[in-house]
Amino acid sequence: MKNSHLVLALLSAAPFLAFVSGESGAQQVLRGQAESANAAHVCELIANELPKNTVHSLGSDTFASGTAHKSTHSCNQSLNDISTVLRLIGQHRVPFAIQNGGHQFNPGFSSTTGVHISMKRFNSFRIIESAGMVEIGGGLTWTDVYTSLKGTGLGVNGGRIHGVGVSGLTLGGGYGWTTQARGLTIDSLRGAEVVLPSEEIVQTRNNFGIVTKLNLSTYEQGPVSGGFRIFDVGGEDNSTTLSDIADAISCFASTNKDTRAQPMLPFEVTGSGAPSSSALWFYDGPVTPTEAWSCFEGLTVMDSATRDDVEFSELIASTGKSYLSLESQFGPNGRFDQRPLPRLGHTRAAAAVSSGHSLDSMGFLFEPMLPTYVAHDKAGAFPHSEPVQPSGLIVSWSSASDDTYFHDRFREITTHLTEVGEQLGITSKDLPAYANYAHYETPVEKIYQENLPRLQLLKQKYDPAGVMNLAGGFKL
Repeated sequence: MKNSHLVLALLSAAPFLAFVSGESGAQQVLRGQAESANAAHVCELIANELPKNTVHSLGSDTFASGTAHKSTHSCNQSLNDISTVLRLIGQHRVPFAIQNGGHQFNPGFSSTTGVHISMKRFNSFRIIESAGMVEIGGGLTWTDVYTSLKGTGLGVNGGRIHGVGVSGLTLGGGYGWTTQARGLTIDSLRGAEVVLPSEEIVQTRNNFGIVTKLNLSTYEQGPVSGGFRIFDVGGEDNSTTLSDIADAISCFASTNKDTRAQPMLPFEVTGSGAPSSSALWFYDGPVTPTEAWSCFEGLTVMDSATRDDVEFSELIASTGKSYLSLESQFGPNGRFDQRPLPRLGHTRAAAAVSSGHSLDSMGFLFEPMLPTYVAHDKAGAFPHSEPVQPSGLIVSWSSASDDTYFHDRFREITTHLTEVGEQLGITSKDLPAYANYAHYETPVEKIYQENLPRLQLLKQKYDPAGVMNLAGGFKL
């Protein structure tokens, strides 16, 4: 495939991207305008140094395709393009963002008021059988990877949901369907091709630049089974309640011993007060044993779809699309926060519906896991030598004028849940926050904990000028 050009975009300031504690609305707008003006100048410089049709402005067709979710391109990127862009961004100190899958909900993490770098064209894929690994372009999604592996009998320990980007999930840690048996995705990382702010291109396991390729271990992967269920919660017969759902989750978490069985269990209350709950589940085998999901058998099912003896990629595509109908409700103002639990026990969580505000839904996501995955810890940036169970609070709303209100409610609820969890002995405020789920105000000390000093030393070595701090994400 021939080389193509870097897709860059200049974003105009958007209210929900400009939210900074301590600034007035007018200050935010002025700051956003200044950043955009400077970024426009840098984009002109980039356009002068790189081939034609590299820089695209908001409103163009290429901007839309290059920054949209799950867009596809048919050619590879030039590493020299990335080097040039990083050099100019560093020289002029403009904000920028790097987008792969675009599933990060935190404002400014994969979007910006400055220079937006889309990685969509870094879409190379290669199986290296002799090394037992795959080489994956930094712009691919897990759907792309699983589709490319279809029919090979090989698997990669990656993401669960249709359309999630490879780079973001991996570098943040990466919980997946095979985590219990194989660890986090970062534990399968063998190396990465990284363009440093110095314009040097290196092979490393550190991320202090822009990742353009990742090498991940492969394993033998046979047919799998799984699907989804939507429970009838709060129907006319009231046969299933949110308390019943919580009991089922607690039952599974305390009784499951099979590392091949893994569910994702969201339940929520909408702005109108209507409860809902569903389950995605995966079994690493051609047929799911009946006993694997016995804790959920007493719940009333409104809709379901199960598949046996299918390729991994087919299951991801089918269950992922069903989950995306929920995901679309998160919206640009949504928040997704991590409160990992070492064991679920008999947790009860109640959703408070706020009248007079634009609440779409508030819910909780539970991912009960066996502690077996910690045996695969390869000492990545995210500390996971101690077992925790991922869980999250999801809040979505429709009006930007409610941002401050829901930010405040979000903090109050997560603080309250942590306090209750500590009283019950099922969580602790000292547990690490998972970077891929953590709220944007989470201190880096909370995420990286004992690994932070090592990471700061590496940052000083590879990015002494702090160019990557101009991008979205958690700052070291």
